This record gives sequence, C-alpha cells and structure tokens, in this order.
Amino acid sequence: MDVNKINVTQLIFAVLYPAWRADWLAGKNPSPPTPVYHGMSVHGASFHKLADQFIQWLCTPSKNNHPDNLHTGEQLWDAMWHFFAEKKINQLLSDTSDLNSILHLKKCLQSFCSQLALLRSGIEQFGNWNDLFLVSEFAITNVPYEIADLNFYISGRIDTLRNDPNGGLTIVDYKLSHGQKFKFDMLQLAIYSELLRINKPGLKFRGLIEYYEPELHESFFHSSELTDLFTEIVRPVLEELAAMSAAPKLKQKPTIEKEDSCQVDYQSHKKVAESITECYKSFNLNITVEAWHAAPQVIRYLIRPFPGVKIASLVNRAEDLQVAIGIDKIPVIGVEKGFVTIDLPKSKADVVYWKEAIDSPEFKSSSRFVIFPIGRNVNNQLIFADLSDPNTCHGLVAGGTGSGKSEFLKSLVASLIQKNHPETLKITLVDPKILTFGQVKDSMYLTDPIITDLDAAITVMEKAVQDMDIRYKQLSTEGYDNLGERFAKGIHDIPYHVLIFDEFADLILTGGSNKKTFESLVARLAAKGRAAGIHLILSTQRPERTVVTGLIKTNLPLKICLRVNSSIDSNIVLGESGGQHLLGHGDLLCDRGLGTERAQGPYITKLEFQELVSPKPHLTLSEMP
Repeated sequence: MDVNKINVTQLIFAVLYPAWRADWLAGKNPSPPTPVYHGMSVHGASFHKLADQFIQWLCTPSKNNHPDNLHTGEQLWDAMWHFFAEKKINQLLSDTSDLNSILHLKKCLQSFCSQLALLRSGIEQFGNWNDLFLVSEFAITNVPYEIADLNFYISGRIDTLRNDPNGGLTIVDYKLSHGQKFKFDMLQLAIYSELLRINKPGLKFRGLIEYYEPELHESFFHSSELTDLFTEIVRPVLEELAAMSAAPKLKQKPTIEKEDSCQVDYQSHKKVAESITECYKSFNLNITVEAWHAAPQVIRYLIRPFPGVKIASLVNRAEDLQVAIGIDKIPVIGVEKGFVTIDLPKSKADVVYWKEAIDSPEFKSSSRFVIFPIGRNVNNQLIFADLSDPNTCHGLVAGGTGSGKSEFLKSLVASLIQKNHPETLKITLVDPKILTFGQVKDSMYLTDPIITDLDAAITVMEKAVQDMDIRYKQLSTEGYDNLGERFAKGIHDIPYHVLIFDEFADLILTGGSNKKTFESLVARLAAKGRAAGIHLILSTQRPERTVVTGLIKTNLPLKICLRVNSSIDSNIVLGESGGQHLLGHGDLLCDRGLGTERAQGPYITKLEFQELVSPKPHLTLSEMP
C-alpha cells in the first residue's frame, strides 16, 4: 500500500486512532473505526446527495425552471420536494420501516431550505444562486503536501464552497449528527482549509459546520483556528507517517503510552487490566476488571473487589499501581455505583472545545440565562452548572499554576455572555494581577472597570449586598420567589449580576477588618443572592485553610478543583483528596451537589473570547432564549 497517498478520512483516522495508524504504516488496509452513536440512525448520505442535486439545480436555471425566483423557505422546499426529495423519501419508505429516521431526514431538508432562504436574504444585490455558491461537492484530488522532502498526495470532497459576505470563501460541511464526532468534523475542515490554501494561496477561508438535527446549529471556525488545528494536530501525524515511510524497516508497535493519547486498542487494555489484577493480587487484594472506557484526559477502568477487600486498601496501593503499569502519574482511584474506578492518565488529554459545548443542544435549548459548561466528564458527556440552581448558585474555583484555572474562568464568562444581552446580565470582575481578564476592559457587560484594588473589591460587594436587599423587597412585593420567575414572565429590567474574583486570597490574608468584612459579605450574598439573581464565583491559587475558611466554603455550594499542590488542599476544596493527582490543563474534579465528578474543562481560543467580550452586544433582546 502506498502510504504517500491518503484521503482526508484516512488522515483523520490516522490522527485520532493510533492503532489504525500503526496498521496503515504496516501496509495493511485497516477497517474504519466504528464510531458510537446515540439515538436514531440518520440518512446522511441521502441528505448530502439531495442537497448537492438541489444546489446544482439552483445554479443552472433553464427555460422551464426559474430557481432565481425562489425567495422563501417554503418556496424552496416545494421545489426540493417536487424535483428531488419526494422520489427519494418514497423509496426509503418502501425499503425500511424506520419511519422516525425518514421523518428526521425530511425535517433536515426543510431546515436546509430555510437556511438557503436566509442566506439569499443576506445578499444585498442578488442576481442568481451563483452569487452564493461557488461550487457544490467540490473534489480535491492528489494535492501535494510536502514534509521532509516527501510529498503526501491528499484527496477529499468538500460539501460546498460558499462566497463569504465578508470576503473570501466559506468551507461548508453538512452533518446530521452532533457530539461525539465533533473533533472529527473540526479536523476535516482544518485539512480542507490547508489543501485549499495550497491550491489557492492568498485566498481567505473560514470553516462552517452546519448541523441539521433537524434544526440548524452552526459552528464557525476562523481561518487562524483551522490553521492552528492543522499545525498542532494533523501535521505531527504526517511527520510521523513521513518518517516511517522513509524508513519502512523500522516498524515499531506503538506503546501503551503512545496510544493513550487518543484511543487504545483492546489488546493493550487487556494487558493493562492484567497488570492491575496482578499488582493487587501480589498484596492479597483480589479484584476483577469489569470494563474500561476512554475519557478526554484518562482511561477509566472499572474494577470490582472480592468480598472482604476494603476500598481503602485499594486506594493505598496507587503508587504500586503506577510502578506496575509503568505510567508517569499516580492513578486516581475512586468509587462509583457498584465499582471502584481507576483513572490512568493519557499522555496528552483531548481538547474539549468551548465552541463544542455552547453549540450543544443542552446549552442552546436551555432556557436558563446563567448556565455554563463545566466540561466533558469521564463518560464523555458534557456537564453544566446553573447559577439559578440552589446546588450551584455560588462557586469556589481552586487550582495552581498550569491547572487551567484562568481558562476555566474565561470560558465561564464567555458562556454567560453567549447566553445574554447586556440588559440581562452584568458582571463584576476582580482581577488583582490584571492577567486573566485584560481583554474584557471595555465590555458592555461590566458593572465597573476591572477591579484590582482590595478596598474597591470590598466596596463593590457592599453595593451588591445593598442591591440584593432592594431586589429582594421588589420581588417579594411583586409576588416572585426569585428573579428566574420574573424572567420567565418576560420581564428583564433587573439583570442577573455575577461577581467573579480571579484571586480572593489577598482579601483574606490582609487580616484585620478586611478579612472579617469579606467573610461577612460572602455569607450575606450567599444567603439571599440566588433569589435576587446575584451570584459569587471566588477563585484562588492558594486553597489553604487560612484562605478557604469554613465560613467561605460553607456558603459556596459549587466546588471546582483543578490541580492543586497537595491532598490537604484538595480536602479543603472538596472534602476529599485527588485534586493533587490531576493532570493540569483543565483536568478537574467538581461537586455540583451530585458527588464528586471528574471532567475536562472547556478551552476557549483567544479570538473567540475577544470577539465575545468586545463592546458590541452579542444578542439583541428579540434573539434572547
């Protein structure tokens, strides 16, 4: 097999699945990895074919057909149905009894037609559909990509190229499923962008994934994001392929550590399971490994101890496991229903993109104004916190240098802004080091300029307490139990107010009256703040007992612990150890009132954050959820 020729799908498999890559390099023809889907099957191939046929028809008017006269989604759907969709859907109805999936396809096509009408309305001087579409189903064949004096010839097929109203082109990819393939979809756009850049140097490209589920959800990618994705994730794999291709005799079986960066094959996991079992057996601790699954940052093994084996005895052998398995980090051992869990770190965590989280149906469809993603848990599910919920109304965030604390806080701020208009949300930022939130200084969402002075921080908290009392009286007079009920009635003249401290240790460690005043204000805001729509997020690099006092910890129900320095620090934040063994870079433990959960926090790019916190409002009131 000529490994120098590869199509886009195979290249993505090589990036995401090291075991597949090893077989490819060995000259085999490995089968495509089978993705896991949840929910009904979708007719993606039929959608793509019908969409392509319809676009071609729109762009080639004839004497009998005048598609340029089609303006509305209804008109476009009538044409789509009459000329293309009706025949295909009737054929599917005769071939399968899965009526739900066929109905889903029909709704997706209707959403597609509505999107075409919207795109047309955005063209000021519409002449014909060629003003919008450069090409549909664009084949890219054997584009040379040079690495180490070796050319790779890469081929693929882009769903469509559209003219971008802001100049340049938009690479568009249609999808009928969302979630677990999001990373695959992003890499696909990044590779297409790089291939077009080679073919058309100097031309601007941005990427767009249109998810029809069946309602349309869009995920845009700036050209710089696509370039970074290709450079940081795809190019290193091409370099490895090039090195192995140049020296075919030096074939090496990938090590477990190498494979852990993405996905480990069954045999490797079987060996790890045997090592875990033998290690415990050598200490007369008998267990069985029941299952395993990959999470963004770890591989989790579920083990069941034999009768009489204490969980504490298993936890105490974490360092012995580290030696037996041969990994760099001590595994985190915990419990979940029916099992003891052992988390073995990947050599490199998978990135959980903030864009993926806020594009998810859970976030987009939520009617909550102060919801934000915490990250993706070890079951690969996105988890969220809602400041209007009593269990998560105020939060404590702790993490040392390199833990990802600042990135987590930025994603939190960005998520709140994404969901709101400046009239429905106000944010107060206390950033003594002026590092985390420098980009936010001119935002319309801020109550005050970013606060760096300790006395000013106390002053804004005192004002928040006064405002809370005023709000509480007004809500009581109007007959509402909380601000959320008032929002549900469509009354938005009192905004949510979130106070975020990037570091509050200085307020505590000054001692004297400042410490007592701060603790008192935290307690008062925590007592009635949720009902009044005023919420506190306190973060620190120093979760010591002198900083996270009992009074502060008790009043902040949501706990987020990123990597900390010691088990003592972890216990102060969560009431249990484990935070000291986290991997950093967004790996976290959280307590949302459901017990401790492990997750990988969302990553937001500098460009995404800057665009959101710019003075321009993100939403109009009419667009609010």
